[in-house]
Formats: sequence, C-alpha cells, structure tokens
Amino acid sequence: MFSIQNLEAIRLETNTKLKTIRDNTSAQVRLILTSDQQKQFDALKADWDKKSNANDKGWHIPGLPPGPPCGPGTMCSPAPDHASQPAAK
Repeated sequence: MFSIQNLEAIRLETNTKLKTIRDNTSAQVRLILTSDQQKQFDALKADWDKKSNANDKGWHIPGLPPGPPCGPGTMCSPAPDHASQPAAK
C-alpha cells in the first residue's frame, strides 16, 4: 500500500543517486577544462546550485539545505477541493 513514508524513501534514494551522478559528471567535465574554464564552470555551477535550492519544492538533495516549505503548487500540497468550486458553465 502507498504511504507518505514510502514516497519519502523513494525520494531520498532518487535524490542521493542523482546527486552522485551530478557530482561525478561535474568532476569529469572539470578534468577536460582549462584553469580559466574551470573557474567559469565552478561559478556557473554555484549559481545553478543557488537557483536550484531557491526553487526547491521539497525534493531537496540530502545533505543540502532544503528549499521553502511545502505549499500550493508543490508536490506535497494536497489536491484541490473541487467540491468547493462552482460548477463550470
């Protein structure tokens, strides 16, 4: 049976795997860059990480600070209550 705990476990496992892939890929990219390019790459990556953390919808990577708490439009937000909305004409 589905549960929030199951979803959380899957999310944590997936985010851990994705972080490993991103870290390994970044390390491989850095190896083929010149020193100046590495500096640019590091600056771009830092900017991307900052934006990614700011846009986090609760699917943060373990070990990094989480983004804003759950709210409307996020994955952990409850489904809208359609019963309270007027019927479409």
